[in-house]
Amino acid sequence: MKSARYPLLPPLNALIAFEAAARHEGFSQAAAELYVSASAVAHQIKQLESSLGVELFERHSHGVRLTLQGQEYLGPVQAHLLGLQRCSAQIRDTRHKPLRLATLHSVAQLWLQPRLKRYQARYHDHDFEITAASILDSPPPTADVVISFFAEPPPPRLWTRLWEEHLIPVCSPGHAFAPRRAVLYQDAHWNQDWPVWEREAMPQGSGLHFAGIRRASLYVLILQAALDGLGLMVGRASLLNDQLRHGELVTPAPLSPVFVPYGAYYLYRAPSAAGNLLAEQFCEWLMTDAETTDA
Repeated sequence: MKSARYPLLPPLNALIAFEAAARHEGFSQAAAELYVSASAVAHQIKQLESSLGVELFERHSHGVRLTLQGQEYLGPVQAHLLGLQRCSAQIRDTRHKPLRLATLHSVAQLWLQPRLKRYQARYHDHDFEITAASILDSPPPTADVVISFFAEPPPPRLWTRLWEEHLIPVCSPGHAFAPRRAVLYQDAHWNQDWPVWEREAMPQGSGLHFAGIRRASLYVLILQAALDGLGLMVGRASLLNDQLRHGELVTPAPLSPVFVPYGAYYLYRAPSAAGNLLAEQFCEWLMTDAETTDA
């Protein structure tokens, strides 16, 4: 096959035959390795020499040896064949290995899952292996990609900021919110959210008081309590978009959202995922999606 774009590029079979014959210093040994006849190898070499306009081998009674031009040609041919081999193996491995993704329970359930649905509708042959945790202070060694919340991204600095956060007080539409009688639901790990919201949103000395405070280490538990009308939660807006959009949660007047001043969500790509086409494609898609949709 001749290419108009690459008119001087020899056929791949001829390059493979040349490389094998050069290593073995003989056509017969190369033929045995390639499971073809010695005459087939000789024919490929002859075609290659003809297309290049030089002799690559000197023939002698015990085999062949490279000419100066052949020696000069061998290195680049071997390097490019090995490069094609590595790239082909990597693509095959990527197709059969799931992308290993680690994130927080809350992010996995409330932010990532709707996006994965959109992603897999477009790339239906891409598989994922998701590990979720309540705390994710550093990248798990087995993860290709990590999404987590940090005040500052930890070393190594392979992190990209995805989105910032706002705190928003919410309850179910049917919940009769009343200070001093309401119950506050808090995430045990993000326990600074309520004090920060109160400090930023409430005039000095007019803080809210609650009949009780309930804490849970699983974010969806306090979310479900708010949905069930059991009390108020100061939630993270990016994690509650669906519930707010569908009217399942509301912000009781006169309360309002507050920007989170102490951190953001970051995307991490492990060094081991460098060159992983699936990881690169997913991360690029996710960053674009986070920019163009409500975080």
